Amino acid sequence: TPPTDTKGNAPSGNIYYVGSTVTVLGKGDLVKENWTFAGWNTSPDGDGVTYTAGTTFTIMEDTALYAVWNENGTFVVIYDGNGNTSGIPPADTGGNAPSGNVYYVGSTVTVLDKGNLVKENWTFVNWNTQADGKGDAYAADDTFTIESDVTLYAIWSENPKYTVTYD
Repeated sequence: TPPTDTKGNAPSGNIYYVGSTVTVLGKGDLVKENWTFAGWNTSPDGDGVTYTAGTTFTIMEDTALYAVWNENGTFVVIYDGNGNTSGIPPADTGGNAPSGNVYYVGSTVTVLDKGNLVKENWTFVNWNTQADGKGDAYAADDTFTIESDVTLYAIWSENPKYTVTYD
């Protein structure tokens, strides 16, 4: 029986004579969201012998094979104030991995607003993947697909300066 967070069915087992060669099957239609199937193991905790699909072994007794799963890559989004004079960059806790602050590869990230960031005499423009503003720009509530760790830098526009002249 697959674990409760796994969907689908393992391939059907077969009956073999002692000393026969068994060719290990693939995962069937088993699916575990955000995990990749990595083979079969003779122990439910993964401490036994691991077999990948297509490998063979000689059967000497009844053998149960347990699915082995590797968690897909997870990534973080970091917000950088990029010269802010007060306030704290927002902390992203909208992730979809169990800890809540990381995202699985291919997940959709919704960009946060600037929160309480301030740069004296400057106006917040947007977030950018490069500190100089020459990367990908994002406004609050924009979305993107995450494929690696991402730092979003606050981009600031200097407020106009005016001169008082006496005549």
